[in-house]
Amino acid sequence: MVVVCSITIYDASADEPDKPTNLVADDVSPTKIELSWEAPDDDGGKSITGYKIESRTPPGNYYVIIYNTNSNSTTYTHDNLATDKTYIYRIYAINADGESDPSPEAIAIPTESSQPPQQIVPNSPTELTAEDVSPTQVELEWTKPTDNNSPKIIGYKIEQRIDSETYTILVNNTANSDTSYSATGLTTNSNYIFRVSALNSVGLSSPSNEASATPTPTSSPEEDLIVPNMPIGVKALALSPTEILVTWKSPLPNNSPTVSSYQIEVKVDDGAFEVLVEDNGIQTSVNHENLDAENVYTYRISARNAIGLSSSSGTSFAQPAHTLVPTQFTAKEISPTQVKLEWNPPSQTYGQAIQGYEIQEKIALGTYETVANTGGTTTEYMLSGLSTNESYTYV
Repeated sequence: MVVVCSITIYDASADEPDKPTNLVADDVSPTKIELSWEAPDDDGGKSITGYKIESRTPPGNYYVIIYNTNSNSTTYTHDNLATDKTYIYRIYAINADGESDPSPEAIAIPTESSQPPQQIVPNSPTELTAEDVSPTQVELEWTKPTDNNSPKIIGYKIEQRIDSETYTILVNNTANSDTSYSATGLTTNSNYIFRVSALNSVGLSSPSNEASATPTPTSSPEEDLIVPNMPIGVKALALSPTEILVTWKSPLPNNSPTVSSYQIEVKVDDGAFEVLVEDNGIQTSVNHENLDAENVYTYRISARNAIGLSSSSGTSFAQPAHTLVPTQFTAKEISPTQVKLEWNPPSQTYGQAIQGYEIQEKIALGTYETVANTGGTTTEYMLSGLSTNESYTYV
């Protein structure tokens, strides 16, 4: 039996991406719907290469509109549609390791009165704030403009001035929908004043309110008394007919107190979620054992800090089953020229004893070269003589 698994050295966390967010479906004509969304917060350690798009018309099932857009563009036009019919969509992000879970759904109904967004600039951003977080850095945050049926925002222009001086452009276009920005390389003890304008395909909005901050020698971040963001990248992987491994990644920072533990919840088939582990410490994995191979188990994770518990993560599910290939294949840099590979054996070998593992290095697209045979049941191997700062992929 040939068993295959792969990893790229110096990027041992590479995985499928998180699901896209903020999917919006706009009916722009009696027969056309425009989709827009935001790239996932976590790309799985490898660049997003495209998106899969699915649609359904109730009560029908989902069907694939396009298997891979082969582009990192976050818009798509679905046309030749039936007027007055309901269309529901979901999006998957794709990287070199696979595709994400589906995004939340978005719904639109093209009608006779459907029309494109007005060709006008956005409203102004609001509630701009500035906080000095180091002697040379100020953190900016603002609220996105209220909707005026204009084309979607594609970025923000950020300006700054010192005291009564004239405004200068700090960033002409952030080229994303993020509503925060770090102004760095500032002069200590100077009073900076900022303003932000929203940009769409038509042009630039009026500027936001002004916000000021003065970085001083003692400036430092202040933790907000809020719960953490939700954990990301939840994955459930069957390890045997009675065991599932659940892994996740730490929440994106939101300036809240440090995460102190994680809570894991599980539901069986279509049942309700129940707490599996109330306090997993700061470990970002858990083995769920003594399971029934007839059931499907769905998991979600929450992060806890001194303030309280975050909202729940996205979900991931698995059904206990034998594994036929090595699992949990990881790589760790031991020195500038050494990497240690580790893996778990397959749980099903059909009564045959494992005699060893063959390790191959990827030398070109679809081409691999054997670099080692373990010659035994060991599930770890040290590779030496590697070039520093070079990326390696093994199966």
